[in-house]
Amino acid sequence: MRWPPSRQDASRSRSTTVPGPTGVGPTTTPTSAPWSRVPEASDVAQPQPSPESARPTRRNLLRAAGVTVLGAGAAAALTTPVGTGSVDSGQVSGHRRAGRPVDRGRLTWGDDEERQTGWLFVPDPTEWSRGEIDPAYPVAVVVHGGSWHDASSPSYMADIAQDLARYGLAVWAPTYRGLDGPGGWPETFQDVSDAIDFVPQLAEQGRFRPQRDNVHLLGHSAGGHLATWAAGRSELPAGAPGADPVIEARSVTSMAGLYDLSLAENFEGGDLIRDLLGGVTPEEDPERYDIASPIDRLPLGIPVNVLHGTEDQVIPLEAVEGYFQALRDSGNPGAREILPGVGHDDWSDLHGDPWARARKAFLDSVFPTGTESGVGAMGVG
Repeated sequence: MRWPPSRQDASRSRSTTVPGPTGVGPTTTPTSAPWSRVPEASDVAQPQPSPESARPTRRNLLRAAGVTVLGAGAAAALTTPVGTGSVDSGQVSGHRRAGRPVDRGRLTWGDDEERQTGWLFVPDPTEWSRGEIDPAYPVAVVVHGGSWHDASSPSYMADIAQDLARYGLAVWAPTYRGLDGPGGWPETFQDVSDAIDFVPQLAEQGRFRPQRDNVHLLGHSAGGHLATWAAGRSELPAGAPGADPVIEARSVTSMAGLYDLSLAENFEGGDLIRDLLGGVTPEEDPERYDIASPIDRLPLGIPVNVLHGTEDQVIPLEAVEGYFQALRDSGNPGAREILPGVGHDDWSDLHGDPWARARKAFLDSVFPTGTESGVGAMGVG
């Protein structure tokens, strides 16, 4: 059975254990270890203001006919699954990496057993539990992309979910209701919020104590939008989907995300934005667009790590330059990187430089200098 299972497979009991993603998709053999290309802090590329207007043109944003913002390429198949070789240990970008992740299977967090599910990986207890029966771990919530579509799934992010678990984090990869299904506004947003707030309930099946005050978000494409949106839930007005959260994220890392929906709606492919928000335009319901746009929550006061590629043909760089500028202007902490030659679907390659950079930004936020990865680091269970 592939990871995660199909909607039909996912309709089984919530206690079903689903095999991990080993062997999913074609494999490629890296020429060197994935951590050999991680840049040092001095190599971080800081975005520069565009010589053009800070507001992209209709022609440039979502360019190329037929290309839809956050298109189907965001849910591409895995290319480099985590191997099943011997356990290894080491230091990667200053962070301890050890053991083989343990797949705790599928959990259903909502009433819809087809769509409101998730997959849980925990660190290798022989490396990270320190002999405790229920060790405490930080939690990474991985939010998948795929055009906010109901048929999308976290399967293409299986590699990186398992990879993060090797650094002493429990990794929760939930699904959510999407477009062409029962999702959209406000269901997709509320689902992502509820899935994050489900973190304390991971304890029983995961056999660990989630560190509720040490939860960090990671997303790609549409998932990057939803992760950065969710990071600002505590700033939302009363009554908005996601307001008054149970879990407040300590950081968020977004790869090839989208952050200003009012801007994106105006350009080619903007019909998808309108679909996501219930068919309204920014003029018809400016408050809804404000609530749904991460750019309108800054500053957050937590690290917001944003990475984007210059060759992204799904969400062109022009579409996110305003968010980069807003992060700088607001003084919000976090890494901001623009990667030359990187496209929209390059981030899930475990052995590629884009993921190496995103992983470093993420881990630096979870384990700042002077803190220890894994059990006992930052926070309580």
